Amino acid sequence: MEKQKENRHQEMHRTFFYFATIVIVLAALVGFYYFYLLFFPPRVSTLTNITVSPTTVHAGDTLVVKANYCKYIDATSFIIRNLLAVDGKKTVIPLAEVASAAPLGCGKFVTYVMIPNGLPKGVYQVQLTIEYQATPVRATFEEFTSQSFKIN
Repeated sequence: MEKQKENRHQEMHRTFFYFATIVIVLAALVGFYYFYLLFFPPRVSTLTNITVSPTTVHAGDTLVVKANYCKYIDATSFIIRNLLAVDGKKTVIPLAEVASAAPLGCGKFVTYVMIPNGLPKGVYQVQLTIEYQATPVRATFEEFTSQSFKIN
């Protein structure tokens, strides 16, 4: 009788040991996966050769912004557009946000910016902030600025 009790007690300890080992291994795997989601992929996209045309516009005109891009993850991006006054005070004029479903790889990017009426004359730049939901737990923001243009 005493031997059966001891065997049952050892079996309970062995079961608890296996259960605790499985829980610890699973917790470590979940931790490594979460770490991966937080820090990878390190590079999401690049934007180069940002040009605007025409380089002289009036309030109410449409500005064409072109750039070359390379996109390294398959995720929808949101482009937050701003006008930056570069002469005098650094004024930021927010514009409409647009979504982009550009395919993976490299290509050309075009967006149209309507110059708001009543904007003071001066030299400006277009600032593009691209937001990607890179992983379920990490959003990345990349900021790019165009060449200068003039509003008359």
